[in-house]
Amino acid sequence: MKKAQRQEDRMQRGAGILLSITSLPSPHGIGTIGREAYDFVDLLAEMKQSYWQVLPLGPTGYGDSPYQSFSAFAGNPYLIDLDELVRQGLLTEEEAGSADGETGSLKISEAEKGKGTTEDPQGGTGKLRVLLLPAI
Repeated sequence: MKKAQRQEDRMQRGAGILLSITSLPSPHGIGTIGREAYDFVDLLAEMKQSYWQVLPLGPTGYGDSPYQSFSAFAGNPYLIDLDELVRQGLLTEEEAGSADGETGSLKISEAEKGKGTTEDPQGGTGKLRVLLLPAI
């Protein structure tokens, strides 16, 4: 009986979406693992979705393809949310702006500073899974 129950739990159907993190909205050209990603996870949970399948997250190679990574273990630095680093006081707006190519391009209000995105994006439900699948 226990074995059948475990198999049933593993075989439970669910719905989800395939969306590259770089396709999330951002004022910097590509999406990041920042506020927009957390908001997207909240939206998926609200829509009762079980899965978010993302493309590979490694540094991109020729043609910025996520499937031609230089490393199987490193993360893509393009996915770092500079706005969040400014909010946490780890970067100044000028430092983050120079990384973006335009000094002072980040506009973060005083009300947003100090608001981290460390809360559980799943709201503690544990129902949403992010699928990190290897490229085939």
